[in-house]
Amino acid sequence: MKNIINYGDRRLVVLRIVNEMHKPNVDVWKEHLLADTVLKKNGNFYFCHDIKDAEILEEWTISDSEKWLYEHKQESAKESDKKSPKQKPKRASKKKIPETEK
Repeated sequence: MKNIINYGDRRLVVLRIVNEMHKPNVDVWKEHLLADTVLKKNGNFYFCHDIKDAEILEEWTISDSEKWLYEHKQESAKESDKKSPKQKPKRASKKKIPETEK
């Protein structure tokens, strides 16, 4: 589970904690982790990602999602009927190879 930090009026998800005794290159770590914010406390660097407010792109009701799921299952069933059933490959029998005489 990710750690969440309340920092002023912002909420941050901690991506990585690095102790300063390792002398990390903060700019490289920030770029590598795609961190928005770096905090330093008690000898540790906290590389964090800002939690943005959620934006509703499209409202769905349960009936809409159930309808989509039903239609998707119907399409999948039709496609699987068109395909031939897969057959398991036959295993090669293990034959004993006779030892050659000396």
